[in-house]
Amino acid sequence: MGNWIIRVGAPSVTVEQKRIVLKSRRRVSISSGDQLVLLSWDSTFTEKAQVIEVREASAPSLAPDIEGEQKRWWEIDVDEWKRLPEELKLSEAATSLTLVRNWRRPNVHIRLAYRRLPDDDLETLQEGHLFVARDAYLSFLDALPGRLVQLFLADNPHPLQTWRFAGYADRARALISFIEQRVMSVGRVAAAAQSQWDILRDRGGFAEAQRLYVWDEVDESRPIDFTAQVEAFRTLLQPESPEEADARGSRLTEIAGLLTSRQSAESRFEALFRNRIDE
Repeated sequence: MGNWIIRVGAPSVTVEQKRIVLKSRRRVSISSGDQLVLLSWDSTFTEKAQVIEVREASAPSLAPDIEGEQKRWWEIDVDEWKRLPEELKLSEAATSLTLVRNWRRPNVHIRLAYRRLPDDDLETLQEGHLFVARDAYLSFLDALPGRLVQLFLADNPHPLQTWRFAGYADRARALISFIEQRVMSVGRVAAAAQSQWDILRDRGGFAEAQRLYVWDEVDESRPIDFTAQVEAFRTLLQPESPEEADARGSRLTEIAGLLTSRQSAESRFEALFRNRIDE
């Protein structure tokens, strides 16, 4: 038996309470006993059902000649649509599904009206759990400028040829440590510089909306909105309230702690994505 993603809203798909109607030139590969998972128009996994019967529609009116191609309609009876425990968006689950290779653009894998869904991915959707360590590692790595990515890979605790064999939790913690040491320290300096700029602005009577801009020595083509970058750093650096200042570290430290606490729970994902070459 197989599993399938049904893309709701596709031109050749009609979803009803007890059946699905598919239009195809060839016989559909879906069979009785298979599991169907609905992917809504906004790319959210919502419901699943089991196939009872698959048959070709017999009415001639259901087989129109479109653009010179004779297409047939297939009726797929299902038992009952059941809500998934968590309605996960494809973009959120991209780093947790083995079928997704292009995690930045996961929709390219679901272009057709229906496609196969690996057993492991069906289990992921049914449990509603995500691979937090892989998502954190890839998201942070993707957010770094290219020069910092090269520096991180050169400084990582594993030889480059074995780095892809390391667990994602280890990779994510190593990356967070790198960001704390090489990036967030700069952010703290930037926040101090912004504070001094705010003092000078107040003393000089500048407009409230006055912002600080800097230029990159390598690329001087356009200024960098320094104030906007400092605001982003402050989101990670500052606790939610002054009372938590001693009890809480940076947001990155919290994430590193979360990854450690989830490591045993994510062992299944670590096994699924072992040796995966991320692009």
